[in-house]
Amino acid sequence: MLVAVGSMVALVGCSGGGSGVSVPPGFDALDQCPPRSIAVEDLRAIGEPGCDLVGSSLTFPDGVSLPIYAVGEVFSSSDSSAGDDEHLIVNWGIPGVGVFTRDGDELLDLWATSDEAEHLQREQAKIEGVRLE
Repeated sequence: MLVAVGSMVALVGCSGGGSGVSVPPGFDALDQCPPRSIAVEDLRAIGEPGCDLVGSSLTFPDGVSLPIYAVGEVFSSSDSSAGDDEHLIVNWGIPGVGVFTRDGDELLDLWATSDEAEHLQREQAKIEGVRLE
């Protein structure tokens, strides 16, 4: 489980083996997108971006802005001064990025650039111990 005070970066599976959610193939052929700041509420409008969003940042409704790391890296951030909410970002490569906010094991919000990124993010949430129902 990824629980952080501050921030934490971990890897999801890129090869399809072991436990974890596998990153879809083909991500290594993506060029980097021009870095930009994206509101999480606007992710769906992006769709599959056609490039790697690494280096861009996401802004959450609570005003927190967090970076998008390399494909396959899980970035988790929480701030104890803002309660127990934790933001978790995964760059899935071709399908784009998925993001969720949770309080303990409760899913508060989930955003993604595409249906596939949302599916992958939900699978990651299960691994992180988040109740989806």
